[in-house]
Amino acid sequence: MGLGLLGGARATGAAVSVGDATPLARLIDEPGAVVVAAGSPYPTFGALVDDWRSGALATGIGSHVGGPDHLALMLIAEAVGLAPRALPHERFDGGGDLLAALLGGRVDFVVSGLSEYQHAVDAGELRVLAVTGPQRSPALTPRRSTRWAWTWSSPTGAGSSSLPGSPPRRASG
Repeated sequence: MGLGLLGGARATGAAVSVGDATPLARLIDEPGAVVVAAGSPYPTFGALVDDWRSGALATGIGSHVGGPDHLALMLIAEAVGLAPRALPHERFDGGGDLLAALLGGRVDFVVSGLSEYQHAVDAGELRVLAVTGPQRSPALTPRRSTRWAWTWSSPTGAGSSSLPGSPPRRASG
């Protein structure tokens, strides 16, 4: 169970609540990242924001409405003075399709969990311009990202849970 499930259930008004489930373990807790292709003309997040505010950029996410990529994009937009509800963006079916759109030039930047594209950042195919947290991620080196931090955090999280009403023995082992 992750932020995508929780946010999606809330955003769509699902009749079923995950609030009754028993959390077992947190498996992922990482910042979201604003990512561009290596050849992007944007050397910094500030430069990207200037064009984003003018409406000149296409952006993409790899989660559904209410998922971690979507929530991070909306919070970032709000932080830089854009109206989240009016923000155009394209939703892709997961990280693979999103990566193809970014590398193929269909979108100018994406918002995703940092580990989703760490391999491509390490290979020099992508650059991270910002992370959704108050500090630079230790996974990034100074040459691979510019410093941009917020006082809030929008982590991507995932974990496991037990069914509502599970006996303690089943939930613990």
